[in-house]
Amino acid sequence: MVYDEFLIFRIINFLTYFKNGLRKRRSTFGNNYFTKKYLKYDEKRSNLLRNKISESDLVLLVMQLHSNFSEEIIEFCRKENIPCVFRTTGNINEEVFEFKHLKKISRFIHHSNRTANKLFNLKVPYSIIDQASLQEEQLLKLKLKKERNLRFGFLGRFTKEKGALELSEFFGSREEQFFIAGDGPLKNEILENIEFNVNCSYLGAVPQYNLNFFFDKIDVFIVSSYEEAGPYTGLEAMAAGKIIISTRVGAMEDRLESTNNDFWFDINEISTLDSVIRKLKSEETTDLENISCNLRKKIIENYSNQKIGELYLNEITQLI
Repeated sequence: MVYDEFLIFRIINFLTYFKNGLRKRRSTFGNNYFTKKYLKYDEKRSNLLRNKISESDLVLLVMQLHSNFSEEIIEFCRKENIPCVFRTTGNINEEVFEFKHLKKISRFIHHSNRTANKLFNLKVPYSIIDQASLQEEQLLKLKLKKERNLRFGFLGRFTKEKGALELSEFFGSREEQFFIAGDGPLKNEILENIEFNVNCSYLGAVPQYNLNFFFDKIDVFIVSSYEEAGPYTGLEAMAAGKIIISTRVGAMEDRLESTNNDFWFDINEISTLDSVIRKLKSEETTDLENISCNLRKKIIENYSNQKIGELYLNEITQLI
């Protein structure tokens, strides 16, 4: 916004952009020592932000609690008597209780009760509204088929908190078919773990529009995260009708309640995954098919785009 509004910043941005080898967008380079000291960059940025907020009837923040501008936005909303709704994302730790401005939020919206309980001491009103799959229609059309030889899969970022490295180590020496998709800093280590096992396949980074390609290859989806708000992929797996093995993380316990999908493991004790897999293999095919139907029914009744949209509109209507 600063870049678009002021010619002097466009000139300086271009020079800095050129100096840095024409990398990234030009507007990225506005925040530097010269503009902050001599052109009041921070002040101009704050003024533009406040002008936008003052035009609003309500502000919805979809960010982590420690994200840039969160305190400034919340304080300004409070001053102007504009409702400010905070939709939490990411992990929540104890440091947030030092952020006194969070008590001035009109309402929190959380993925799950698990997340809400972490902020209970703030004593700010909250609602529980989970996510919905952007590819809902596509995933609901996948056929529900259960093979006797169950195929397992992981989809997500290859980062430490996701547990993908541990899964690759686990399946790298096993006979079950395992499909892993994604990208991230642990990619090379993950590929090394599965390199010599013909039962393991790396599908690359699967784009949103092609999720059916991934989910059509598996029967069981694994959520292996150590920490998580959602995860989003859990809802996608439910829409696809896939059995889910999960850590007790984020919103997964709420999502899987009353579906008979009761397959939990501890990523810190990987042997518990072996126990769950043996339990799954002992299940009747018809029982697994019923669980798949239950998961899809839960998506349609509780987590469809229409349902989540209605919940958001109801919250907004009340606050305005």
